[in-house]
Amino acid sequence: MPDRAGTAPDEFAWIDKLRSLTRGDPRALNLMDDAAVLPSRPGFELVISTDAMVEGVHFLAGEVMDIVARRLLRTSLSDLAAKAAEPFGYFLTVAWPARFGEADRERFIAGLDEDGRRFGVVLLGGDTVSTPGPLTASTMVLGWVPTGRMIGRAGARAGDLCVVCGPIGDGWLGLRAARGEIADPGGELARRYRLPEPLFALGAALRDHASAAADVSDGLLADALHIARASDVGVEIDLSKIPLSRGGRAWLNAQPDEAAARLSLATGGDDYAIVCAAPPERAKAFLEAATATGSTTAVVGVFGGEGLRVSIAGREVEPHALGWRHGATRSIEERDGSRFRKPSLASAKQVPPPRGVRDLIGEAMKFAMVGGLNTATCLALVWLFRWAGAAVWLASAAGYAVSLGQSYVLNRFWTFSKSSRQVRSGLQFARFLAVNAFCGLIFTGANVALHAYLALAVSSVAAVAIITPISFVLNRWLVFRA
Repeated sequence: MPDRAGTAPDEFAWIDKLRSLTRGDPRALNLMDDAAVLPSRPGFELVISTDAMVEGVHFLAGEVMDIVARRLLRTSLSDLAAKAAEPFGYFLTVAWPARFGEADRERFIAGLDEDGRRFGVVLLGGDTVSTPGPLTASTMVLGWVPTGRMIGRAGARAGDLCVVCGPIGDGWLGLRAARGEIADPGGELARRYRLPEPLFALGAALRDHASAAADVSDGLLADALHIARASDVGVEIDLSKIPLSRGGRAWLNAQPDEAAARLSLATGGDDYAIVCAAPPERAKAFLEAATATGSTTAVVGVFGGEGLRVSIAGREVEPHALGWRHGATRSIEERDGSRFRKPSLASAKQVPPPRGVRDLIGEAMKFAMVGGLNTATCLALVWLFRWAGAAVWLASAAGYAVSLGQSYVLNRFWTFSKSSRQVRSGLQFARFLAVNAFCGLIFTGANVALHAYLALAVSSVAAVAIITPISFVLNRWLVFRA
């Protein structure tokens, strides 16, 4: 709990206490200025990343201050590790509530000093303010990477293997252990949550063999998809292959639903492992180099295709959440397995069915538009064919074939407009058209035959009135299953 004993230092007393964290680095100007000076380094590029943490959102309320400081620094540095950069410094901004006294702040500084020395980074500057809200802290970390050698997200290519370095699920399990919700003999899971380890040892392996990388902070599925979207490709992940720690495997073995449990591990976040793309010809060398650092490493999938496809031992599953998203979950108390519903062992749908009043109204408006257009077109053509002397069945079939074609084209246009971001090449577009043309022929043929039968048995108007809603419903159902 916060130490309410003692008076909190003012801004300048706080800066005096922070000065030791610079360890005399001249770039910090002894924290006596409003800025820092960062000379360039020939042959290297500067990599910068920033992160923030809020009490009750990113760490448990009442957490010990040195742990909060170390977690803040480590989670920020993890971004540099995924870029294969060498860290050297950081800027710090803290908004302190009045309830945190001098002892709390000194513990915070002690945590920064311990991990600053561990990872070779010095404080270069920052800011401090007071707040009536929760404790909030932010760091901007800086590192060097050889020119042109930074490993970004936008480098994966179709056929690259999706590789994970570090155990998955320990962050989510560790949070639950820290809250006393699951057993954690020895406290290893809780320690992994509180003090994640930035994987700087992988730097050389990433620079030499990987084409893209990200740290796993939001969740494996979410962060793998970040790489895929930045690289303009899809990704397929087999959750039966994710690397697990001893504690993670013990928890998994005790769960009644393996599919739901693996999805929870892959979407919980806070692992600070690294997920990366490795070209097939360099994958073996990368795996050997990564394993040599002591990292638990596994190939969990492949980049290519469209969107995200998730499976477990060959069975496709549909995740209902991909990972942590700010705004979707407001506090750390809400980050638990209850938000991960039991997965469906069916293919993921690219275009979801309508949900909510607005979507249902939209579908009704589409139905009214298509139905009215089809009816008017069909009746006009039936009249024209009958005026020309054609048989009733021929006039009805011809009229309905044209009106049904309108319905199909409009329906597929709506579908294509929703999924167009997944059509990324001329070949994919041609395949899209070919599949839909084939389906259209089958669908139209069956509907025309049924319409002709109803036109003979009843009337053309009745046939249109009966077939139009059936056609629309079936067409939309096919759209949702596509």
